[in-house]
Amino acid sequence: MVENPNGADRKDAAGMTANASHTRRRRFLWLAIILVSIVLVLGLLFSFAPRYVARYLIASELDRLGIDYTGIDTLDIN
Repeated sequence: MVENPNGADRKDAAGMTANASHTRRRRFLWLAIILVSIVLVLGLLFSFAPRYVARYLIASELDRLGIDYTGIDTLDIN
């Protein structure tokens, strides 16, 4: 940021001060980081959660029926 001798900020061709464009860039960067994080968490959730949900549902149903399910953790559910 270049300051004039009287202390005012210099404006660029678009009419924005250097500080304003830096603030917009930082806001965009934070928004991009947040969006990428949300997409990553949702992707991991949709990749791994169904297996655990299926195991829980199977275990609860077998428990309701009174069937032993000690080896259910070794099942490969796809």
